[in-house]
Amino acid sequence: MLNFLAKYHSDKPEVVRILRTLRIGQILDSDHVDQQIARSEIDSFWREYEPDDWLRACDAYLAAVHERNIDRCAAMVAQIGVPSTVAQLEFAARAAMAKLHGDNPSAQTWLELMDYKVAAGSPYRDLTFRDIRRQIETIAPLQDC
Repeated sequence: MLNFLAKYHSDKPEVVRILRTLRIGQILDSDHVDQQIARSEIDSFWREYEPDDWLRACDAYLAAVHERNIDRCAAMVAQIGVPSTVAQLEFAARAAMAKLHGDNPSAQTWLELMDYKVAAGSPYRDLTFRDIRRQIETIAPLQDC
């Protein structure tokens, strides 16, 4: 389906935007995230489109989990709207930020909220968020926090 969209509808800006978001999602969901490619794709998206909660949450997640950049993560999380349009991913970013701070109880609370939002949105298990949880649970705290 994605190939069909790319082949026959790549002249439509809304389709290009959707394909770009899917590309970022695929990069962040991969087993081994290439930080440079992920950062490049997110930064390019920032330049070309109006930022939204999804982009801020992706940026925050990348910053915390893969770049271990707590300041960037905090800045992105602070810009997410209230209420967030992507609460699950926001909660994941907040959990990762708590882990970087060494605050395991807060990280666990954010992960439980993430799980609740995922379950409320669908009766089926979401393997992406299962994997996100596993990644966050392995984060070691920063030494200078």
